[in-house]
Parts: sequence; C-alpha cells; structure tokens
Amino acid sequence: MDGQGLFYLHLGDKVYTVLCEKGDLISVPAGATHWFDMGANPRFKAIRLFTNPEGWVANFTGSDIAAQFPRLEN
Repeated sequence: MDGQGLFYLHLGDKVYTVLCEKGDLISVPAGATHWFDMGANPRFKAIRLFTNPEGWVANFTGSDIAAQFPRLEN
C-alpha cells in the first residue's frame, strides 16, 4: 500500500530478492522459506492475506542465510 521493503524468497538453491513498493503484489508459494527486510527505519503499510484463520504463524528455521544478503537502505 505504501513505502517499501525487500522480500526474499529462498526456493531450492536460489534466493530471489524483490523490492516491493507501493502498488506491488507478491504471492508466496506454500511452504517457501522467505523473509522481509524493512530497513533500519521502517515505514510501510501492507495488506496481508492468509489461507488459515490464525494468520501469520512463524516457522523459524534457525538459518543465518538472511545475513548473507544486502539489507534495505532507508
């Protein structure tokens, strides 16, 4: 809806980085490892849709893979 953030999708042996900005729509495949970086000064609004009534349920992998990729600079 507004602002920006970096969305990372870890699919197979590749990680895809997507800069999400106002008006963008992204769909995450079921079970896909992913993370979102809001930068040091987060400023964004988003609408998130879920397929289960609980909404977002974290499943932390314990992996440090996110540290290997650039963060959003804002």
